[in-house]
Amino acid sequence: MDRFAALLESAMAGGATFDAALALLRTHGATPVQAIKAIHQSRMVTLGEAKQLFARSPAWAHEVQAADALHEELLALLGKEQDR
Repeated sequence: MDRFAALLESAMAGGATFDAALALLRTHGATPVQAIKAIHQSRMVTLGEAKQLFARSPAWAHEVQAADALHEELLALLGKEQDR
């Protein structure tokens, strides 16, 4: 288990809510990928489920919105390329 998964588990064992534990990961320098991996490892869920839990986290809302915007922009660019 990596350090962020251990931190997530420790925070929750100490009484923190899941959202508070995810916020703690962010304050300790976890990247979105590391946070998703920590959720996957500590909650014993699939990576897809971990990503969904991550996406609903208020602590990571800004990163999720930025990733969604980038995804939409890439899809639009790909659509324009296919129209050529």
